[in-house]
Amino acid sequence: MTLGLLGVRSRRGRADDLRVELHPTAPSWRIALLTAIGAGALTAAACVAIATGQFAPVMWWLIALAGLATFVPAVGTLSAAVEVDHTGVTVLRFGRMQQFRWDEIVDLGVVERRALVADGTEYHWVWPTRRHMVAVPYLQLVDGTRRELPALSAPTGTGRAVADAHADRIRAQDANAELVTTSS
Repeated sequence: MTLGLLGVRSRRGRADDLRVELHPTAPSWRIALLTAIGAGALTAAACVAIATGQFAPVMWWLIALAGLATFVPAVGTLSAAVEVDHTGVTVLRFGRMQQFRWDEIVDLGVVERRALVADGTEYHWVWPTRRHMVAVPYLQLVDGTRRELPALSAPTGTGRAVADAHADRIRAQDANAELVTTSS
């Protein structure tokens, strides 16, 4: 397993500031891209049919809504990233940013659960089913809530190692952050 497969990019700014950027795996990103293109084309065709008034308009509205409901999670997966540096973990999706400082994070683990289209974890497979299981890294926060990182998910089984490697990468950055703060 290579770091390229994991979607890991490292950037070094100051000598004590190593930032790691984690992305969805390449296969899941490609499936999300194909899904977004297909859903976008379906939605556009439905909008054209609605505008021209051809066929059954109610059916085309439903098709347009279904296309949009598929398009949005796919774009969410394409835009997802998790940045880890000495200050904490930053989750990026749809251009929105949510940051968790290291002192807010109690634990980091990996949970296995059913894949969902809504959070992008179903994009590891071309044909979705209810049987797909994924391993998803999560942050356990001080207030007791658990924040899953679906952008870093991987199919269970052999793919579990990918999710575990992402979690280990975040743990390593936490250790680096502790070294930086104690040496400063």
